[in-house]
Amino acid sequence: MISFNVCPTSLLKLIPECTDVIILAAQEGANLIYGAGMLDLSITFDYAQFVIDNEIYTMIRKVIEGISVNDEAMAVNLIKEIGSGGELISHPHTFANFRKKQSTTSLFDRSMREAWIAAGKKDLAERAYAEAERIIATHKVPPLPNGGTMFFDALGIGGNAPQTALFKLFKLVPDRV
Repeated sequence: MISFNVCPTSLLKLIPECTDVIILAAQEGANLIYGAGMLDLSITFDYAQFVIDNEIYTMIRKVIEGISVNDEAMAVNLIKEIGSGGELISHPHTFANFRKKQSTTSLFDRSMREAWIAAGKKDLAERAYAEAERIIATHKVPPLPNGGTMFFDALGIGGNAPQTALFKLFKLVPDRV
């Protein structure tokens, strides 16, 4: 199943509405979400919106995973041992498990207002543009494995595409994939 992200306006304006559409598609089993980074009915692409959408998709995937409801995950034996009035927050079981279930994000700021102000009051768009710039500046694309470019050349979209097209046109090589 494929879902289309159809956020029709500019950056940040309809994040809740877009998230609703995407989470509904994910709940129905969509395994491909199209439209990350696209704005204005896919007329415009925005790197910051792409980073935001990626973060949202990651959070939605965490929601779709669900929560395990079994004795170990729910710490049933620990609760019996400590008691209902006991303190569980600092227990090793809590530390070993709470991050596995909590959605983590590096883009959405979950700090208290005072900490956010002290850190420069950057809004989501500013953080998203900074992250997009960081990715563009530092990402290194790994080379294709040996023979990997031959596949693209055969399709006529690789570095040797002009030569491949001429060979095929004049039937200088067998036309097979």
